[in-house]
Amino acid sequence: MRNIQLVSTFMKITENWLYDLFNSMDKPPVYSLQASNSDLFPYDKLTTITSRLPGMLGKIEKKIRYYRELNKIIKQSKEPIVLHSHFGDKGYIDSSMLKLSRGKFKHVISLYGYDASIYLDDPKWIAKYQDLANHIDKFLVLGKNMQEKMINIGIPQEKIEIFHLGVEVDKLTFNPLMPTSDKTIKFIIASSFNKKKGIPDAIKSYLEIFKNHQNVELNIIGDIQTQSPSNLALKQEILDLIRNSPAKDTINLLGYVPYKQLGDMMQQAHFLLHPSVTDESGNQEGTPITILNSMAMGTVVLSTFHSDIPEIIDHNKSGILVQEHDYKSLAEEVENCLNDFDFYQKLVENGRKKVEDEFNVKHQGKKLLDIYRSL
Repeated sequence: MRNIQLVSTFMKITENWLYDLFNSMDKPPVYSLQASNSDLFPYDKLTTITSRLPGMLGKIEKKIRYYRELNKIIKQSKEPIVLHSHFGDKGYIDSSMLKLSRGKFKHVISLYGYDASIYLDDPKWIAKYQDLANHIDKFLVLGKNMQEKMINIGIPQEKIEIFHLGVEVDKLTFNPLMPTSDKTIKFIIASSFNKKKGIPDAIKSYLEIFKNHQNVELNIIGDIQTQSPSNLALKQEILDLIRNSPAKDTINLLGYVPYKQLGDMMQQAHFLLHPSVTDESGNQEGTPITILNSMAMGTVVLSTFHSDIPEIIDHNKSGILVQEHDYKSLAEEVENCLNDFDFYQKLVENGRKKVEDEFNVKHQGKKLLDIYRSL
């Protein structure tokens, strides 16, 4: 059975997990409307549609050529074909443009975060998903939380399947560091500056920890992705928290760093602070890859009971969860770890095992191919 992966952009830096997934599936063909970061993500089976026309005319031409090419492939294929759209909005457009194709194909749509949170509070998108359920073969969601929300808007349960994202466990060295009072205790925040990431709460938690421990350091990796007013306001809030803090000399604001450097810094950290929140628009996370990478390398992760993060972290077993915005409890949980090394070690070991057992991209790639064959 042949499968083709459909994305809007190949490949955003923050979506490197898709790159790992495609590679784990022996590099299926990928069709994209736009290419980005090709030096970081080389891929020899990528088709990107281009246009010489300016502005909106160019965008329209690219879409026409994109779907004309896909229709041609579907029509000429002599074997069963599966089209897999990544993100709900992309899937809706793909379905709308391809449903009249003369060829036969199966269609799978994966949901990852905003498309299973904001959209499910929007009557227009609820209607679109309900319509999609009549035409596509399967929605893939990241966990039970997303699955329940889709069922609640009327999507038949048999049309929904939980599919976990994965990381390259074999390439992530497990080398946990034990925090001790005679050495610097290292914390890390690693994410784009987006309200749902909860970065202000993470910094506030660190400032609480600093009150009792001066041998600490916080590295913040990431930045805003777009210059929108809300993103700029969030960045200013983050900068103000740091500048007005007695701990400012222990906090390093590093921006985005190369992927290898990010991995090295995660490897050297004792704690990842990732207290995700639901923002005012209803936007939520899915299952953040940063959490999975950190757990695989032996870093203790502190996060929140948010979306499908409990699908990754078993509270007090493979990591620690608190309620959204409860930064003081987050700091208290760090204290518990520092006062109980056996507990810290248990979190580290169980975190690695959880990723090995349920979030290994090598296994997930095979599982996805099995899903295709079952359609």
